[in-house]
Amino acid sequence: MRRIAAPSAAILAVALLAACTGGEAKDNTKTDAKTLADQAVATMKAEEFLKLSGKSVEEDGTAVNLQGCVAEKIQGGHATGSGGGGKVEMIQLGKDQYIKADGGYWANASGQGNKPEVVAAFDKALNGRFVTSTDDNGFQDFFDGGTDGVVKGAPTEYAGQKVIPLVKEEDKKKTTLYVMSRGKPFIVAKVEEHSDSKKRQETTYQRTEDKCDVVAPPKDKTMTEDEFEKALSAATDNSTKDAQTLVSESSEHMKQYDSVQENGGGKDTTGSAITLDGCETPSGDGHSKVTSDGEPIDNMTVDGSTYFKGSKAFWVTQMKRAGKTDREADLVGRVLGGKYLRSEGADAQAQSMTYPAMFTSGKGVTKGSTVTFNGQKAIPLVLSVTGQTRTYFVAANGKPEVLGLREEFANNGGRVEITFKVTGEPCSLKAPSASEYLTQSQYQDALKAEAQKG
Repeated sequence: MRRIAAPSAAILAVALLAACTGGEAKDNTKTDAKTLADQAVATMKAEEFLKLSGKSVEEDGTAVNLQGCVAEKIQGGHATGSGGGGKVEMIQLGKDQYIKADGGYWANASGQGNKPEVVAAFDKALNGRFVTSTDDNGFQDFFDGGTDGVVKGAPTEYAGQKVIPLVKEEDKKKTTLYVMSRGKPFIVAKVEEHSDSKKRQETTYQRTEDKCDVVAPPKDKTMTEDEFEKALSAATDNSTKDAQTLVSESSEHMKQYDSVQENGGGKDTTGSAITLDGCETPSGDGHSKVTSDGEPIDNMTVDGSTYFKGSKAFWVTQMKRAGKTDREADLVGRVLGGKYLRSEGADAQAQSMTYPAMFTSGKGVTKGSTVTFNGQKAIPLVLSVTGQTRTYFVAANGKPEVLGLREEFANNGGRVEITFKVTGEPCSLKAPSASEYLTQSQYQDALKAEAQKG
């Protein structure tokens, strides 16, 4: 499960090293960047209790605000706050993190908004428990691995205090620590910004004499991330959603994957027995190895263009089934056998059999009763057009994963069934060179030339 609360938890974690107070009148502007950064971290580690105030903006624009305290000696912290229309409580002890929030917070953090059924599913799955996780980095430092590469900026002001910015930039993330310009080098605030997203975190620190009690929640009040995901899956009933909602949610869910593996077979509209093994991306690009009545076929789509290659025997068989004469079928086999035929636009789109095709539009889709598909409870989403019925199967519980599809053909009773599986493996996509394929117009010209040979 994606660590959806980690950005906010980081506010609490980093505060274990921070404080803000006065000190001796040492001029920190004369200290070099790395030395000052090392001194600042050491100073913060010496603090016993701290107050923190943090605010962050997540990648989807959700704002989270936290207030809490830190007990540095036990590397513990406790904070409460709100974000995304819900409340949240965070506890950290060493590397162990505990997060408890209501359904509204988790629903927004997962990118699903405040839909009542989604909020209710999260609340049911959580049942008032903390979700536990482990931060392997613990509370080692402010600078994501060390103070090497830190740059010192010109003296400035932060919240009315004279400070020195210490900046570290790495992997599209900019971290700025604001250190008191005079006296002990206490860190006033930390700001993290990301050049490739809206994500931003800002945390301010203050020394306090108030004790910070940090206690781990009882074991029966916690659940691991895996337990949370399983409970959420059981609590989310997709069968209560209408067809259009499932089409929309399934589409958005599948778009998050770089690729989907596909495997299946059956009898197609020409009556051929086929098998398919391949992968496809949400954009419709993909590569499949197919057999048709035992003859191998290579089918790929790259940047919207489809390349289809079959043997001479394949083309001859298909042309005869289409009603062509022996001579006409032989001509096509001689021209296309072993060559890719390139199609573009509507012709290329028509060859797609996989999940992106339906989700270009939800019009005409109907929802069937819950069935079992490939051993899993699923909801059929059915799209019927002239002579053909396409059914997509969406997981009945949990994330609206598209499990596969079934094509049924009225002309011959044929049926093709394909299962989808997310493995994380990328599609191997490389378009054939110009010498390996014929365009539609080149094919027509080559066919005429071959016919003239007799």
